[in-house]
Amino acid sequence: MAKREIASVDTSFWVHAGMVRAHPELLSEFDVTVTRAVSDELGVGDRTPSSVSGQALQLALLSGTARALDPGGPLIPEFHAGEKAVLSLATEQMGDLIPLIDETKAYQWAVKKGLPVMSVPLWLAMRTIRLEEDPMVAVSKIKALVQGRHISMLLAHEPLALLAVHAARMEGRS
Repeated sequence: MAKREIASVDTSFWVHAGMVRAHPELLSEFDVTVTRAVSDELGVGDRTPSSVSGQALQLALLSGTARALDPGGPLIPEFHAGEKAVLSLATEQMGDLIPLIDETKAYQWAVKKGLPVMSVPLWLAMRTIRLEEDPMVAVSKIKALVQGRHISMLLAHEPLALLAVHAARMEGRS
């Protein structure tokens, strides 16, 4: 089995991955790390987190399919607590850790800094293409996130374009 890439998940990414029922795939594909700030935002550590996403994260941490990892230095001053921690950690480990972020401004900041950032739409598209799966499944999940106003169209545009090309290639093979 190939070594999994290390990724640090932000709160919104974790919540959105749960909305499209993709936690198992995420946890099997990446060595998922979680900062204390993200755990706190999701209520992990409480007896029973109040949200389904918090409960899923607590289970992942307890079962060892995700692990805690915090930045060692000062936090980046912009953004919310979870984003700050994830981006600070990714900056410290430049190139060795993928920040998984769905907030547009934080995502764009990471791109400008040269970090290998991924959003749920981009991850779904890349996974679908790599596994040569039906692109319409990923397209419907991305569209549901956009239509529910969970994901910005700015983060969905490129992944949807990649999936359109993938669909055309698959059509050409049949």
